[in-house]
Amino acid sequence: AGQLRDDVKAHLAGLPVLAQPDSLGYRAGKFVRRHQAAVMATTAVLLLVAILVGFYTARLAAERDRARLEAAKATEVADFLSGLFDVSDPGRSKGETITARELLNRGAVRIETELASQPEVQANMMEVIGSVYQSLALLDSANSMLQKSLALRQGFGEKADADIARTLWVLGKVRSQEGKYDDADSLYQLSLTMRREIFGSKSEEVAQSLSSLGKVKYQKGDFAAAESLAREALDIRRALFGNDHPGVALNLDDLGWLAHERSNYDAADSLHRQALAIRLPLFGEGNLEVAESHNNLGNALYAKADYDAAEPFIRQALAIRRKLLGEDHPTTTYNLTNLAVVLETRRDYAEAEKFYRDVLERHRRRFGEKHPVIADDLTDIGRVLAAQGDYDSAEPLFRQAVQLQRQTRGDGHWLVAYTLNSLATLLHDKNNLAEAEKLFRQGLAIYRKAWAKPNQHVATTMLGLGDVLTAR
Repeated sequence: AGQLRDDVKAHLAGLPVLAQPDSLGYRAGKFVRRHQAAVMATTAVLLLVAILVGFYTARLAAERDRARLEAAKATEVADFLSGLFDVSDPGRSKGETITARELLNRGAVRIETELASQPEVQANMMEVIGSVYQSLALLDSANSMLQKSLALRQGFGEKADADIARTLWVLGKVRSQEGKYDDADSLYQLSLTMRREIFGSKSEEVAQSLSSLGKVKYQKGDFAAAESLAREALDIRRALFGNDHPGVALNLDDLGWLAHERSNYDAADSLHRQALAIRLPLFGEGNLEVAESHNNLGNALYAKADYDAAEPFIRQALAIRRKLLGEDHPTTTYNLTNLAVVLETRRDYAEAEKFYRDVLERHRRRFGEKHPVIADDLTDIGRVLAAQGDYDSAEPLFRQAVQLQRQTRGDGHWLVAYTLNSLATLLHDKNNLAEAEKLFRQGLAIYRKAWAKPNQHVATTMLGLGDVLTAR
């Protein structure tokens, strides 16, 4: 009876009873039922610990595998570069001088075969070499390398999206240099959309794409869109880096050009000076970005008719670019054109014409006959010939330039209006007043559509049209 009483008490208390055969499982079950809440909490904690341990073990294993993969990639790249530079060894080159351009070309060929077993490394190296070709304005080679890199990366899945967006951006730069502004616009738009999804709206990658898209909008004559994009990029970079950053200087320069096109020359002067003040401490003289600011500031001063102040800046930029890029690079020839404009204004027509013709021949060799820059060169030569009274030589150049501008930039581009006005001025001088009036009116309509507010271009066209109407 006493044992029964003790067992009843034990049972009610959740303790083992004597009438039940003793075992570990029986005692554990009793213990769990007595401490159910504590056991459940402990079990949950242990389960969580187990999950976390498993997760981080898997993550560490993945990181280890990724590190091994990156190490293998680095080894592949090192071996590739080592083999590439072996050709500079005097024992192998047999006394021949190997230029950087030759090394680049050999590397492009060897990537195709030596890195075939490492497609990710191959894609990276193709993009690197393609980007170098683009910076050298070797556009066919750049296009080939970048297209191959893009094709490889599109087979890697979502993990390559950031790389794909970057390659699309570089390809956009190639298309812009080719004068294919609509294609460049599409590539920049796609790159921008991808980068916003990957990096968020306030990243350097997004600012980069915004800046490039703004530049191509400028080339297409869409100044309102160009300014909006440049300002958005500038705001992002200032928020990320403060004011003393190369990207901030780049966007200030872009805004300076837009102010220039609106004939707001004081604002252009100020913006280019701000950009130069950022770049000089960062890079010092002899740098391409500093040369860009020198050239842009020189153009702003030229527009303000301060020719004595403008010329030294333009010459300094030209000297840097000739040294770093060579005579044939489009940036150098563009700078040479700016110098020729100053000389033309000073009535040094013979020297200006020599420079314009030199630029035209270099552009023809690099771009062929159908690039929009050829139309600009023809206009420049025609203008300086007309200034010397050689109307018969100038007129066909203007007409050819108008046709090419329309083919490459569209009928409504402001540069079409500029060339139409140059031709109309010549026709006025030749007393062909009816056609001159017609062309001035076409140019004025294009200009008024291109800018929301009238500017110097509009004023000049109105004066030309007024002179023709007076003459009639």
